[in-house]
Amino acid sequence: MFLVSALTSIPIVQGMISCIIQCYESLEKYNFTREDLVEMMVLDGCFIIEAIVNYWISKKEDELPLANESVRYDLLLVENQIPFFVLEELFRITAVPEFGTKDEGRALVRNLAVFYLTMGEIQEVPAGYDGPSII
Repeated sequence: MFLVSALTSIPIVQGMISCIIQCYESLEKYNFTREDLVEMMVLDGCFIIEAIVNYWISKKEDELPLANESVRYDLLLVENQIPFFVLEELFRITAVPEFGTKDEGRALVRNLAVFYLTMGEIQEVPAGYDGPSII
């Protein structure tokens, strides 16, 4: 499911690269090319979406190395975070049959991320929150 999304999302993420670069303070110290950054956004974004979607639809824990606490912690580390608008766009173009239409991606992916990161303790993003990122 996400491999197809990853391949089709490369041009979309390339179109957002200027906005992505603005989200990071000191990218130049890592010597990333624009292509490296696009690849990282697509792969990491698809990984994160797959983690939260699988957690939400309750795949078997033994099938999900992503469901453990250390992965959840790693996603919260600043150096592992990607701009939330990238996740929203990747989620929008990803076909996830369990979630119906693609057009409701913004609110849904936020709620999925909060649900995943809090291990189900928080079910949805508080009403009115419109911050730049969750992850």
